[in-house]
Amino acid sequence: MKSKEQRQTMREELFPVVKDPADGFYILDHRHTAAVLVKKKGDYVQVGIVKDLSALEPESFWIFLDHYTWVHPHHETGVRCDLKDIPDSFEKLRDVP
Repeated sequence: MKSKEQRQTMREELFPVVKDPADGFYILDHRHTAAVLVKKKGDYVQVGIVKDLSALEPESFWIFLDHYTWVHPHHETGVRCDLKDIPDSFEKLRDVP
């Protein structure tokens, strides 16, 4: 696909998200597609809010995500890491087979 077609296709993707305590959003699925969109400098995406967790404290937010397996805190080797070690951007994420 040409770059313009790729961006349009990605704009049509619906990303499930949760709202975090800082009123930001965390994507729960399709992170590979989202990473491509960031790399291609996409301008926007569609999201569907699965859960508003903005009332939680940050530590409780991460515990909630972990409990429902909405976060997968593992290094690329498969070893579990601390929740605080999760990268804060798509550029810093590593692929975990």
